[in-house]
Amino acid sequence: MAQKRILVVEDEPDIALLITRSLDIKKYQIIQATTGAQSLQILETLQPDLILLDIMMPDINGFEICRRIKAQPQLKDIPVVFLTVRNSEKDIELGREMGAAAYFTKPFDPFVLRAEIEKMFE
Repeated sequence: MAQKRILVVEDEPDIALLITRSLDIKKYQIIQATTGAQSLQILETLQPDLILLDIMMPDINGFEICRRIKAQPQLKDIPVVFLTVRNSEKDIELGREMGAAAYFTKPFDPFVLRAEIEKMFE
């Protein structure tokens, strides 16, 4: 079975490292972006199987990145999972409306995140 590619869009190095360590590197190829612009640039040439997306980014926020992804026919079916400190009902509802496959708030349980991602790939 080929490795699934996961694009991790996270500007905090410690959190990006925790995400990467919580995923099985034998199963997943992790591609990292530290800005929204970088993530969109990566998506021009690479189609991941899943996108883990922070909302609070230094340039383009995660909601806008998700909107742009879902507006492109070749990218719209890629599952987007928000992983963010934004935990209001309004933000969670907006994430769902934008087509997010899941919405996790920080701090998060790495085991729960891993299990949820594995379920998405079954």
